[in-house]
Amino acid sequence: MYMHILTFISKNGKRIFSAFVLIIIFLFLLSYFDLHYILSNTTPTGGDTPAHNYLAKHLKETFFTRGTVISWAKGWWCGFPMYQYYFFFPYLLMSILSFIIPMNIAFKIVSILGVVFLPLGVYFSFKWMNFDKTISLISSIAMIPFLFVNTHTMWGVNIYSTLAGEISNSVSFIFFVLFLGSFYNDMERIRFRLRTVALFTLLFYSHFFTSVIAGLASFFLLFIFGKNNFKQRFIVYMKLNVLTFLLIAWWFIPILAKNSYSLEYGGDWDVTLWKTFPSYTIALIPFVLFAAIYGILKKRKNLIFTFLLLPLSIIAFYTGGKINASFPNIRFWPFIFYALMIMASVGFGYMIERLRAKEILVTALFILVIMLTANSPNDVRAWVKWNNEGLEKKSDYATFRDLVLPLDNTPGRLANDLHGYNNHFGSTRVFETVPYLINKDILEGGIVNSASGSMFSYYIQCATSQSCAGFPTVVNPTTFNMEKGTKYLKLANVKHFIAYWDKTRKALLNNPEWKLLKSVGQYQLFELKSNDGSYVYIPENKPLTVRTKHWKESNMEWIYTINALDTPFILLYNSQKVSTSESPAIFSEDEYLGFLSNLSNENDEIPLWLTLGPFYFTSGIPDEKAIEIDPVDISSLNPESGHEQFGRIWKPILRYGPIFLDGLYKPSFNFINYNCTTIYSEIEQKALLHYSNDDQARIYLNGELIVATPFTGIYNYKTKKILLRKGNNSLIYKVEQTGGGVFFHTKLTDLNGKPLSSVRYSIASTIPNVTTEKTISLSAAIKELEISDQRIRFRTKALHQPHIIKFSYFPNWKVRGAKQIFHVTPNFMLVYPEQEEVTLYYGTLFSDIAGQTLTFIGGIIFAGAVFSQMMKRKKHYENQNT
Repeated sequence: MYMHILTFISKNGKRIFSAFVLIIIFLFLLSYFDLHYILSNTTPTGGDTPAHNYLAKHLKETFFTRGTVISWAKGWWCGFPMYQYYFFFPYLLMSILSFIIPMNIAFKIVSILGVVFLPLGVYFSFKWMNFDKTISLISSIAMIPFLFVNTHTMWGVNIYSTLAGEISNSVSFIFFVLFLGSFYNDMERIRFRLRTVALFTLLFYSHFFTSVIAGLASFFLLFIFGKNNFKQRFIVYMKLNVLTFLLIAWWFIPILAKNSYSLEYGGDWDVTLWKTFPSYTIALIPFVLFAAIYGILKKRKNLIFTFLLLPLSIIAFYTGGKINASFPNIRFWPFIFYALMIMASVGFGYMIERLRAKEILVTALFILVIMLTANSPNDVRAWVKWNNEGLEKKSDYATFRDLVLPLDNTPGRLANDLHGYNNHFGSTRVFETVPYLINKDILEGGIVNSASGSMFSYYIQCATSQSCAGFPTVVNPTTFNMEKGTKYLKLANVKHFIAYWDKTRKALLNNPEWKLLKSVGQYQLFELKSNDGSYVYIPENKPLTVRTKHWKESNMEWIYTINALDTPFILLYNSQKVSTSESPAIFSEDEYLGFLSNLSNENDEIPLWLTLGPFYFTSGIPDEKAIEIDPVDISSLNPESGHEQFGRIWKPILRYGPIFLDGLYKPSFNFINYNCTTIYSEIEQKALLHYSNDDQARIYLNGELIVATPFTGIYNYKTKKILLRKGNNSLIYKVEQTGGGVFFHTKLTDLNGKPLSSVRYSIASTIPNVTTEKTISLSAAIKELEISDQRIRFRTKALHQPHIIKFSYFPNWKVRGAKQIFHVTPNFMLVYPEQEEVTLYYGTLFSDIAGQTLTFIGGIIFAGAVFSQMMKRKKHYENQNT
């Protein structure tokens, strides 16, 4: 027996050594995740994590009751299509596990899988790429510093990012490395494998960024192998991609078809790439260079393929945010650092490959990495405890419990002001977990890109809080104004509000529309008495209509105009038609903006502009030099909405407050921009122009330079006396941007600082003179309202009158009892009932059916291929036995 054991060890020594090291790595990583907290049935918190609990719970309810992954979720953002634009696989794992263990524990376990199993995934990936066991093992060891890197806490993959809520990103990285290894193996052997298809499919289901880099790398791998057997490899490549596409078509095709209903959110961070790496990165460079040179000279295709990740990731880092603000540079940083780590590992591995004692060197390296990591200062264990001890174990939990839990099954939505003190409950975003805990919809939520309602919701947050958490690029943020905020909250059917900031609490206490229900510590719970909590209402005025190609901007421009809230606008941007009985007037975009600008009683602000840009200049030019650059002749500017001039399009904008230009352009730095408006003055008169800007600016009135101003700062107005001639006056505001934010803000008053009643602003040749019409019936006509995630049903006596449903518009919604559903400001749904009972239900579109059909075909092909392979193996096994 003893001899058998020795023989087994001698034959399998390297495998046993590798297994031993991988087990130690697993246990080392797991030691940072205290199982006492992981296995406690408490609600996980920390960073963005509270926004993910609801994702798991909702998926369990929909998948195991209706068999659907994509479904409407009313708990966030005035409703949104959960998983239409987001990655569901990790949450599906949580849902399945929750049938065995509590959901909270299942959530915690799945959330750390990407961390503890990444080294094992890298080992198998490198084995599949035909690196020897030593290099595979060194690369696995390199994942320890990769996971513990502390130069960022939310860019993805590392432990800090995972604890900050980047769960899907972390899990997907395992599929990413496994797919690369499996696909390389397929290309080398010129063999199509279902394993690779499954990994690529799961990768798509887990995260976008990993799928993009994997897809690009797999494409270029074709050319790394050169012309030899290129046709056969291309066939394998196409089989992989076609079958993978079929398997994800049910999800991917609707994403493409409905992409206009998602939002851009984010943008590039102002970081210098080389400064973002940990200090020890410089020591890796010689090994990286050695690996690259060695791979090219020796024509090691697996090494060249590994190196390929580095330039691909760097290119994505610098170009992703320019393509879409939702692809910011920092999301590609983990791929760059991963490529550096594994290239250094491969380089070191090749350096020692001819040494007899290389296992000893690997052991020494392993011990060194473990010791350095264990003894380096980090707060991973503190983060793990903070997240996983759970909401219920926080010292202030009683406050949260007494404020939130009694709101279960109460009417209307809940909102709160954003405040840093919320972190005492586990996260500043802790209230986003409310729909997970009780049956109560909230105004905000997570996965902003998936919800068009986040435009309105984040704008409200800005108006009701000390500061905003962030906002989609289409939003021009406002500042605290609880009087306006109350009107927005009522419009959004917010019935309850939790306030912490002293200014918010004071404003609510002094507003007769609000009733204080409860004070718990520094928090106060208010009820909006003027809102009955109903999700369906009949507006006071008949809706008007705007035909627009930019419905998101049109929505926000209506929201910016506080006096427009009583006059909703139908948004027509497709083949829909509206009758004059339903809407008294149809506006063009320019007429619409002119109408809104003249509704406002804030006549001191100049809200309406045509903007032209960006005109980029070379990086490194100082602001005072950049503003002197004249890419166009001011006298040749001919502002006209939609008109092309100098290779740019004049774009209309309507904003109140500082007009931020960052969201208009990608990249949002090193550019010059021109903004023009027409001031119509009924008489010739002297006036006072108030202006502020970031960065420097030049202001022209009727073609004459009147102001050359440096950076002023937000709300730090400078003034200039001007003379307005009778009739139209052209005002041009030229701004330059080198870095950071960019805005301009103007007001026009008399010389005493009072608003001018004798001026109007316009970008259209005419401004329609429309008188709004009152509706016949009021909301008391609406009875028997029933609301669920999949259906909205009500009865009404007010037939053929406009009924607005306070849920975000999405094309999957269908209606019975009315002819059609209109998209209406502020991103809600509108119907004109033709029957007393009206039912809106969440249905399917052609893109959904087409995608499902293709996936059904793909599923049959995949299952057939699996069955065929099983039969071949069975026959092979039988032949061997005979």
